[in-house]
Amino acid sequence: PSSPSPSVPPSERDEDCIERELVILSGNGNYSPHAVHISTLSDGVSLLLLYQTSSETLCGGLNDAFAGLVMVETIQMTENGEDGIRKVMEILDGSMKRIFDSLKRNKNHNTPQVETVTKQLHSKWDQLRR
Repeated sequence: PSSPSPSVPPSERDEDCIERELVILSGNGNYSPHAVHISTLSDGVSLLLLYQTSSETLCGGLNDAFAGLVMVETIQMTENGEDGIRKVMEILDGSMKRIFDSLKRNKNHNTPQVETVTKQLHSKWDQLRR
């Protein structure tokens, strides 16, 4: 884009109009978080920097969580009942624990928006587990 998106919170842009986003990309069957930085060099010309984050624990947790969600969808279609749901919840519980642990270890590097979303996710996950 040639100008910063209005949907990006002001704290995610610095004074040089660099947008920062975290995206999940897949390849070879795995998902991994990538950081994206976009800077407008001139009208119609932007510089895009994309790099994979180095958190293997977070990547593993994301992969397991996505696999668990696919299993939930499959169980809903095949009607495997409570046993299938229980198995998926165990997988998702372990995945979410790994994700939360990884985010907690990197707490010093998290933005306030990441902290807010993490708290919301934690709250929603606790409600779902009940």
